[in-house]
Amino acid sequence: MTINISPSRLQDNPKDASGSDDLQSFREELQDDRLLGHSPADRLRYIRHHSEQIAELNQRADDEIARVEAWRESVTSKPRTSIEHHSNEIKKWFSDHGHTTPQKFVDGVVKIQRGRERVEIVDAGQLSLEFFHAPTSPKPNLVAIKAHIKSTGEIPDGADLIRGDDQIVVEVSDA
Repeated sequence: MTINISPSRLQDNPKDASGSDDLQSFREELQDDRLLGHSPADRLRYIRHHSEQIAELNQRADDEIARVEAWRESVTSKPRTSIEHHSNEIKKWFSDHGHTTPQKFVDGVVKIQRGRERVEIVDAGQLSLEFFHAPTSPKPNLVAIKAHIKSTGEIPDGADLIRGDDQIVVEVSDA
């Protein structure tokens, strides 16, 4: 392949050598001229080559990310273990002293978080039709059942209200 570059093209504007817009457009034309006359096979080879470059760069990036994540894991392991230890000691202190109200400190709060309530269906056949999404639906409406329990205090036949365990929560204030 031969590429013809006219010397007058380069000398028309002395700013071309300094990277002006004319030089950029000339480079773009030159790039287009290089591909003129190439066969589809040549173009596919270019595509494959650039795709392989991208895959190699992505692999190198993934390897670097894995190295950084391994480093982060190694340097944060000891502080995380220390945080877990101190949190457990605070929770033990809280429960040993029988605290039931939040205990506020300069750097945070220790409190009891109530367990979440959820409705469990024991026997769907015993449920009233009002507790189903639709009269013909076999799926009970747990939200409607929970709302009924909250408003009336009654737990419908075939359902049960389960409350998870309370937890002692340690919240650290932002610095």
